[in-house]
Amino acid sequence: VAGSFTVDFAVADGTAVDPDDYSVATAGTSVTFPDGTVSGDTQSVTVNIVDDVILEASENLDIALGAVSNPLIPVIDGNGVGTITDNDGLGAGEGISVADFTVDEGAGTADFVITYTGPTVAGSFTVDFA
Repeated sequence: VAGSFTVDFAVADGTAVDPDDYSVATAGTSVTFPDGTVSGDTQSVTVNIVDDVILEASENLDIALGAVSNPLIPVIDGNGVGTITDNDGLGAGEGISVADFTVDEGAGTADFVITYTGPTVAGSFTVDFA
């Protein structure tokens, strides 16, 4: 391509939320391809990923390409999805447990105590019992 050109972009929350899960590190809202760009050349939009200690499902964020400064270059796929997978899995001995109890029948009630051990969990959850 003769002459440089720019491509506008916008990064948006999906299930991942800025700044809790990511932040855009690339300055501005466009990337520039230099004069002499050939087929296969690339530019990047860098996203900083937040490494928290919360047990959570995979999360996603979106990027949408906008206007190209050279009207002869069309956008052929203007949407991308980034997926952030969690690295805070449970370790050995972590999860849900229930404690035994011993009680005199005159006490009237007793509780099975259910305990979660592990990293902080994003959102609430339920445990079925019988």
